Amino acid sequence: MDESVSAVLAHGLLNSLAVVNGGMHTLGKAWHGLAEEQRREIGELALSQAELLADGLDALPPTARHRVANNVFVIKGVCETLKTEGRYLDDADRAHLFEVVARQSRQASEVLEHVVRALPDDVLVLLDRLDDERVDIAG
Repeated sequence: MDESVSAVLAHGLLNSLAVVNGGMHTLGKAWHGLAEEQRREIGELALSQAELLADGLDALPPTARHRVANNVFVIKGVCETLKTEGRYLDDADRAHLFEVVARQSRQASEVLEHVVRALPDDVLVLLDRLDDERVDIAG
């Protein structure tokens, strides 16, 4: 796959990673203040984005794919665990899982950002502008 195409797709994967990380951060900080339905919705959103991350691994160059695959599958596994078992876990166990996602996300983000840096500056500006417009429309 062309390096530029991989970089654009890696940029999209970074967006999915941000959604997962944001959802897990929200759950970690506000678990007891959220209704069960809200926790379920945030967890499902995070899991759907984690699944997109896993599906998108094939778009990465082999070296990057190898470096980030374990991070992505750990993140996805934690999201699945929280979806099915989260309400049964004690606060310390849930906090540990949220920290695992944060750590794995940081590591995956470093790899994906390295792939994205292969893009010319004007393309990065365009992608960022599209992200901003998508947020405005969704917001």
